[in-house]
Amino acid sequence: MEHRFKVIKSFSNPLFKELKKLSDPKKRKKLKKFLLEGFSFLKDAIENKTLYPLECVIIREDLLQEEKTKSLLESIDKNKIKCVVFLEELYNSLSSLKTPQGVMGVFKEKSFNLPDIELTSFVVILDEIRDPSNVGAIIRSAVAFGASAVFFSKATADPFSEKALRASAGSLLFIPVVKVENPNELTDFLKNKGFELVATSLQTETYTTDVKLPNKSAIILGNEASGIAWFWMQKADLIVKIPLSGKVQSLNVAVAAGIIFYLVANCS
Repeated sequence: MEHRFKVIKSFSNPLFKELKKLSDPKKRKKLKKFLLEGFSFLKDAIENKTLYPLECVIIREDLLQEEKTKSLLESIDKNKIKCVVFLEELYNSLSSLKTPQGVMGVFKEKSFNLPDIELTSFVVILDEIRDPSNVGAIIRSAVAFGASAVFFSKATADPFSEKALRASAGSLLFIPVVKVENPNELTDFLKNKGFELVATSLQTETYTTDVKLPNKSAIILGNEASGIAWFWMQKADLIVKIPLSGKVQSLNVAVAAGIIFYLVANCS
């Protein structure tokens, strides 16, 4: 299949300048868009129904004749997605990777109203988790084990940042990720829907092996250094911790999250 594109070659091009803003966290949040780079991520996004609209695909000029690019272009054409080609120098300046992959998607963020979120299984609440890689890894596990939504506090690292997106392996595209503007509103909403708030803390004497975590659990995960905020501890219906050998005092929050998600998904 032959494709003819006008190659964008100038750093003063309006589209390039607009996309360059997405590398700045404040400007990205204002524009409500994000970039996701990689063939496999884009293939999944095009072939499966994502919650976040794919606005366009950016391809590096030197990759146009590669077979994997031609295959991707077929999917782009089939689904009538806008495609733009950038000169290698321009494309690489947009990428934050040491070895740019040559294709990236421009996605639009989406706002979710609580009543419109379909809650068919457990949900996750991220409370002041500052490391974007942990945030992304938790979202990846949440999607893997069938969570309905992920909520995050204002002090939590931006889930739509490049580091978080890559750590999520693109799975963020398939789950509502919602900022918690009003914690009381969220807790009231979840409890009215029959959810139990399950906090994780090293200070409790209740182990995950002592209880049966319900499918309608709202799993609250906190900052590794300071733990979960007092607000959530007060609201929690249950506070648990994972049993560990005496040689290890605690787990990375993303690792702990995966274990708890597995228990909720398979033991309820």
